[in-house]
Amino acid sequence: MIRNISLTSFFLFGFLGACGSDEIPEGTPELPLARRFALGTTILGDAPATYVRVLSSVPEGGVVSLESAREYAGFATIAARDSELFVSDGSSPRVRRYSVGSDDSLADETVVAFDAYGLPSVPLYTNVFVDAEHAYVQREQTRRIAWNPSAMTIQGEVATGGPEVVRGGKPVRAGYDRSMVVRGGDILQPYYWSDADYYAFDAQSQIARYDRDSGTLLELIDAPCPGLDVASVAPNGDVFFSNWVFAAAAPALDAAAPKTCTLRLRAGANVFTEDARIDLASLVGTEDTVAYRVLRDGSALVSVLAREELPNRELTPADITGGAYWRLFRVAEDGSSAAPVQGLPLIAAGYYMVEVDERTLVFVTSADYATTTVYDVRSDGTATAQFQVTGWAYQVVPLP
Repeated sequence: MIRNISLTSFFLFGFLGACGSDEIPEGTPELPLARRFALGTTILGDAPATYVRVLSSVPEGGVVSLESAREYAGFATIAARDSELFVSDGSSPRVRRYSVGSDDSLADETVVAFDAYGLPSVPLYTNVFVDAEHAYVQREQTRRIAWNPSAMTIQGEVATGGPEVVRGGKPVRAGYDRSMVVRGGDILQPYYWSDADYYAFDAQSQIARYDRDSGTLLELIDAPCPGLDVASVAPNGDVFFSNWVFAAAAPALDAAAPKTCTLRLRAGANVFTEDARIDLASLVGTEDTVAYRVLRDGSALVSVLAREELPNRELTPADITGGAYWRLFRVAEDGSSAAPVQGLPLIAAGYYMVEVDERTLVFVTSADYATTTVYDVRSDGTATAQFQVTGWAYQVVPLP
């Protein structure tokens, strides 16, 4: 595993393509269409810096210039709510809110400070936006700080409650932004248990159902799958939960380890039914799958381990979690078939993506994190390189 603490944290909890909450208002299953997006890219080195730029359209080839981008020290993080962009400092517990102008400029900066809570920073992958007046920042694993993103004020810490702190000798882990879903009056947030190396996982996870206004725990939903840490919402309101990259290492190297899997929570349901598990192995030929994400049209993307591409030597967990030995598959809307995306190279399992301007963009970073190539993945199962950006562009959020 990567030992640099900053990189390790971002691999474990790094951003889902569309950051923030995956909210589908009751009776309105269709997601709003984003026409532009904010891009955050981090230049690594002795003094890492993050650059944030708003793009009003998908670039057609070339390298995206960072000359007009805002620069922030360290691993700054971004999120969006409606037409407002939030940027959290990488080196202080401050969150900045900007309005995004018609010319893609950032203006009307307002700051909310979390200094009173002793946090070195407030990475926005630990935050969920519920609505205009409610947001929650995760503190440690089972505590939260409530704040108001409209007033940019902090209400205080919420005693949310949650799952047991230790199970089978493994501490509990909270799923963050890529796995939290706002559904009607609830926030759905996965929890799982793993060892300190994020290698050995308990065979079960739990989905905590929190009240969206108070943040208090309503119930815990047992989920028969290890390490659930990715969530997406289908057009019909079904919620799909799957794994992030680290849960895949042990089962790839040890046949006795709990297998990765994908579960479906039916729209409006608060329990997983007997048919909750999606049989991806029959579609893609292996149980080694992670990061199942449903798209706007009801089809899905999922990373599938290409075992035939693994190096011919003794394998390590890092080979599985960080190596470019995975293929991206597209699963048909009705779940009857799946095929590899043509034109996309082998990727690392933890891919980042966004749906914007009726397109699905997948971000593929070079092995040294010096550049990121963005691919347009089309509904016909093919992909083409669209543009490049300098640095590790793992943060991308849609804007209206």
